[in-house]
Amino acid sequence: MDAILLLLAIRSILTMADRIVTQLKPLGKEAEAAKARNAFTSKFAVIKTLRDVTIHYDAYAIGIGQKQDLIIDHDEGLGVMEDEVGYINVASAGHRVKVLEAATAALDLSRALTEMFWRKVLRP
Repeated sequence: MDAILLLLAIRSILTMADRIVTQLKPLGKEAEAAKARNAFTSKFAVIKTLRDVTIHYDAYAIGIGQKQDLIIDHDEGLGVMEDEVGYINVASAGHRVKVLEAATAALDLSRALTEMFWRKVLRP
């Protein structure tokens, strides 16, 4: 259960990243923040899919989730497991992520974006 909550927290950080980029756009200072966000999302693109399946599991469980085309394995439900080398993975529908690796990267992203935002907003 903790791994699922961690997945949701990681997605929340990505939402924060989108908002910071949006807030910096009118100042013309969004490039650095967008680059940091995009680097994270390119490595952990599956986070959004796994979050959507987690939040809307009731719909996906009976085959009516909105993004059925993203499902790789219709027989794999939402789960948390430890792989052969000890990494904790969140998985669903054929997608999986090493949740502690993603969480560490998300915390780094959060710190960097928070610093970027306040530095750019407070300095002309």
